Amino acid sequence: MLESIVSFTDRLIPISVFSQGKASQIINEVFEKNIEYIILKNNLPTAVLVSVEEYKKQLEEIASLRKQLEKMDEMRLLTLAAMRKGQPMTAFEDLIAEEGINLEEIATLSESVEIE
Repeated sequence: MLESIVSFTDRLIPISVFSQGKASQIINEVFEKNIEYIILKNNLPTAVLVSVEEYKKQLEEIASLRKQLEKMDEMRLLTLAAMRKGQPMTAFEDLIAEEGINLEEIATLSESVEIE
């Protein structure tokens, strides 16, 4: 997060400020002092103005956190698999037959699902 002596309320600025000739001043503060601004439109927070350096830093942190979450999920699945090792297993075909589902129904359903 940005470390700043500017209070939260001081960082809220209406979008109209940009049309009042203050855009350059605000952008200089963002760049030079690493201050973030929350831009209000119709008194609602609409956008955040941050330096490119801060934006890149946040993207890197997000990527790092995603990798950590993926590793944690892999560890969870490996732990679960280890706990279940040696236990009786049910074949997929037996499971769906037991539940009263057939492979054609699954194929039809899978065609209607969109994965993003």
